Amino acid sequence: MPGAHHTRRQTFFEGIGAQGHALTPPRLLTDDAPTGPSLRKRIHVTIEDLRTRLNRYFEARLTFPASAIAKALVTGERSSIPEDIRKAFADSGTAHLLAISGLHLSVVAGFIFISVRFLLVLIPPLALAFPIKKWAAVIALAGTAFYWLICGGSLPATRALVMTGIVLGGVLVDRTAFTLRNISLAAFLILLFLPEALMSASFVLSFAAALALIAAYDAMRTYNLLLTPKSDSTFLRLLTYLGGVTLTTLIATVATTPYLAATFHTLTLQAIPANLMAVPWTTFVLIPLLLLSLLSMPLGYDFGLSPILSWAMEMLIKMAESVASWPGAHVPVPTPRDGVMALITLGGLWMCLVVTKKRFFGLAPMSVGLVLWLFASPVPDLFISSDQKVIGVKDTHNQLWVVSKRAGRFARQVWAESCGLAPAEALESEMDGFFTDGRVCFQDTWVLTLSPLTLSKGNQVFLQEKDLPAMGGTLVWLTGQSPRFVSVRTLDSGRPWALKP
Repeated sequence: MPGAHHTRRQTFFEGIGAQGHALTPPRLLTDDAPTGPSLRKRIHVTIEDLRTRLNRYFEARLTFPASAIAKALVTGERSSIPEDIRKAFADSGTAHLLAISGLHLSVVAGFIFISVRFLLVLIPPLALAFPIKKWAAVIALAGTAFYWLICGGSLPATRALVMTGIVLGGVLVDRTAFTLRNISLAAFLILLFLPEALMSASFVLSFAAALALIAAYDAMRTYNLLLTPKSDSTFLRLLTYLGGVTLTTLIATVATTPYLAATFHTLTLQAIPANLMAVPWTTFVLIPLLLLSLLSMPLGYDFGLSPILSWAMEMLIKMAESVASWPGAHVPVPTPRDGVMALITLGGLWMCLVVTKKRFFGLAPMSVGLVLWLFASPVPDLFISSDQKVIGVKDTHNQLWVVSKRAGRFARQVWAESCGLAPAEALESEMDGFFTDGRVCFQDTWVLTLSPLTLSKGNQVFLQEKDLPAMGGTLVWLTGQSPRFVSVRTLDSGRPWALKP
């Protein structure tokens, strides 16, 4: 489907030229290689071997599905998470906890920095004679970089590593990192080496949340609106922390909601209460327990941490499942029309980067974009799969019907989710006024004949079956005097990953 996940584009940028299936397990024919592996290859193999051992360690020590969550938080391996649990995290707005990003790296860096500095303070000769704060910053940076390596180095993790490195580098030179320059440098470095990342959901979501948080807290600092405890009371400090978590969650949720809705075609109304429970639990319980468990790994004894860690993981799962069961946790959203996300992004950037009261002018393009999304983003009337094995049509009640439910299950699912429609139903043999004798009637003027496939209006034919192989997956809007076609191969025309005619 045009606009959906594009596997050929992804594999092109990953340097994969072909894919296939092996009929038998691989066999090593000879190990008499003329030269040994390069240093880069040896480092890569060593890291992958360590990730594999960590995954097996969690599988052996923790109960399932707690082990699957632990692997996602440490090595970035999410394939073993059951689909129902993955959906619960998505519907509750806490799916970001399963994707290693700024939250995880910042917690790791902070935990290492505070722990190392605390231990060094306990040694007076070192604490009084040497810059132990800078030592702790170096060790924290090294530990964070190591965590980045074993977690797979995703785009959000890379952004967080660069920003964490700048902050800890500021500690080394006795300066405070300027946060807007911080995030700009992170984006510059990522796009310098991976320019294709600009179109990825992880890049957009990561930087949208980070930029909104930085801009919001800078504005509150300017107007003296930051929450600060007025005394040393533990209760007041706890209230201040809860207020900070609430505000942070609200800002990040508002900033990422348009992109989440456009990417995953669903809106979660329960993200704020879910994150109020899940984020503190992950920050102060799960990640420290995971770090302690990893530190005990070389000793061969976990000091009783495994049962506690399994229980903590199961509590996180229960939080997600509980919130996902609330009303409004899954609201389908159609794909926005062209230009909508550009307007929303332009308005958001204006509000984040302009430091005067003129920042509120950014609400204008954002409002226009939302109006166009809600009222001027029509759903296609006709869906054709890339292999032409399944055809979908939309009736006047926004119900998606397909010619057959025996083929094209994945295509039907993508069509329904992308357009915010209910699951597709099979066309019945006779539906008066809509489907009769193998012909589908649209708006009393358009006629879709299924065998052979043709789309016509009166005596004029706009689409024939012989045209489909050159088009691939196609969407059709029946508006005006002629239909509007958008096909995958038309959008791919001239691209290096496109299928050749």
